[in-house]
Amino acid sequence: MEFSAASAHRGLIPWLGLLLAEPVSVPILVASNTTVTENEDAVVMTCYSSVKFTDWLFNGTSLQFNERMKLSKGQESLTIDPVKREDAGNYQCKVSNPITSFESEPVELDVKETCGGCLDTCDDGNSQENTYHLCGCLAEGREPSEEASALIQVSEGGTEQAEVTMEFPVASAHRGLIPWLGLLLAVFPSSLPIWIPPTTAQIAVVSTIVAEGQDVILRIRSSPPGVLGYWWYRGTEMKYSDIIGYFALSFGAYIRGPANSGRETIKADGSLTISKVTQSDQGFYMVQALLPNSQTPTGSGWFAVYQPVSVPTLLASNTTVTENEDAVVMTCYTDARSTYWLFNGMSLSFSERMKLSQDHRTLTIDPVRREDAGNYQCKVYNPISTTESAPVELHVKY
Repeated sequence: MEFSAASAHRGLIPWLGLLLAEPVSVPILVASNTTVTENEDAVVMTCYSSVKFTDWLFNGTSLQFNERMKLSKGQESLTIDPVKREDAGNYQCKVSNPITSFESEPVELDVKETCGGCLDTCDDGNSQENTYHLCGCLAEGREPSEEASALIQVSEGGTEQAEVTMEFPVASAHRGLIPWLGLLLAVFPSSLPIWIPPTTAQIAVVSTIVAEGQDVILRIRSSPPGVLGYWWYRGTEMKYSDIIGYFALSFGAYIRGPANSGRETIKADGSLTISKVTQSDQGFYMVQALLPNSQTPTGSGWFAVYQPVSVPTLLASNTTVTENEDAVVMTCYTDARSTYWLFNGMSLSFSERMKLSQDHRTLTIDPVRREDAGNYQCKVYNPISTTESAPVELHVKY
């Protein structure tokens, strides 16, 4: 139907602009950290969407806010400070407009309890070129508390190669050991003790979206001064088995870790490059820097991998109908999650006679009127590509 041009006068029908709204796309929810310690850490969750109106869900139901939770002015960011054990669970953001709504994939928040006393444990291990001795402060079956620390002694060894592929010692079965221990062996060639205190400093990582088969770079937005080196981990738990590698700035060495597939490279600026990414590569990554004062600030980033969407097929139940007597159903066949509709090459203006299915792939017009005659298309998209169906022409007899 034809809508009249908007007037400059006050008092226009408030929902006119809403009827012209396009369906929203699926939002992306990102958390600053998904594994936190109770009463010590904070978490910030950000909902990335083109729609301003955002609802928050917790374990599938509307989130009940408390005094520790704060929303940004636009409701797109949720901060929980400090986190408590009852905050553990699945979070989602939901975006909507008058014709459609979508929820993000859930992000699971894991909250660990603060530990008390420590149990001294010593483990010996060795690599081809280095030996080490570690006495760590551990709690049986639990992560160490914030007071826990470790003394690492590294013997003579190391490397002067520009890039090193190194056999790491077998990871200890005890929880709480410093996950990047093996990397330190190649970084410090002289015997020296290294005291590693806890740190809450953060590094900002630029998250991104990439097409499958392309190279992706996770960049550090701002790095602390005087960095000695960078570790990168796959995932957010910073386990020994998740180490991608370490770059030592002091002598320009890149040391590969257990989780390195041969496609990952760490640069001197701290960025991580992964070549020819696949769907299995997408997700969260952690970076950790080593500073001269032995502080180890961390940061997390993510990237999503998409395939270009395929051309959709649009079919109509009938293409020649009678005004005020017939209805028509048009179905867009696609595997894309985001679909919207075009009429004569422009965004379709919905009327009260038009209804969309929940997945937006089926459009029903009942009854059809003469102003509905014309060319219809469905348009599908994802963050890296968009394409349209061939037009279907609807004829209306009257």
